[in-house]
Amino acid sequence: MMTVVLCYLNNICSIIVADNRISYGKNQEWGYKDNNNKLIDLRNMGWASGTGFADYLDEIQSSLSKLKAKSTDDTKLLYRNVIEKCKKQQPLYSDDIDESVLIASWVGTSNPDFSDAYLRIGFLCNKYYRDEFQFLQKGYTIIFYPGDYDDTAKRKYIDDNFNFEPQQDMNFALKNMLSIFKVISSNSSQVSETCDIGMQIIKGNGIYKLRHGGHINQLIKEFDVDNVESKMRFVSMFEV
Repeated sequence: MMTVVLCYLNNICSIIVADNRISYGKNQEWGYKDNNNKLIDLRNMGWASGTGFADYLDEIQSSLSKLKAKSTDDTKLLYRNVIEKCKKQQPLYSDDIDESVLIASWVGTSNPDFSDAYLRIGFLCNKYYRDEFQFLQKGYTIIFYPGDYDDTAKRKYIDDNFNFEPQQDMNFALKNMLSIFKVISSNSSQVSETCDIGMQIIKGNGIYKLRHGGHINQLIKEFDVDNVESKMRFVSMFEV
């Protein structure tokens, strides 16, 4: 994985945090590029991002930005098509491409009027799950680590120093995620010091899509408040 993505979900909020660096080559032997938008506004759904092989990341970002999904089936089909296209173009890297991940958030419901709307975050990985979404449980934070973060000691430091217990407070959760991001970006050449935050919130009579981003040090200062939602930028809303 040549990026880092962190995700959190509770009863009323979903959050995806993604860095902005794409590395070329397994060990950046062909360099890297910053200032990439790896957090895509998934129209009619939520937010999406990806981790993994550089060519896959370029292709999945381009494809997601054009997608007008009506259901998660559209997202799964897009993922399948991108994976197969990249493997045909780069057959020597098929294993790396199969390990690439698509992460998405969306609103679920069993009623046409969205009266029972709920939020979900799911991820796809061809190597382990084919095109079946795996779902993040409510209250939990998950990290998709960069490729140079497979060192046991590095991950143990994260496990030992941050809270991964079920947490319903989105303010605490986002601050925790940003602190984790800072540690990872400081210890990984494959992760930028900047990131984007995509949030969905069920609030009142609507579901709001919010976004913010910047340098991790500045974000940690900005979000040192009781209401992190107040620091986010409004993107869109639909009534329920």
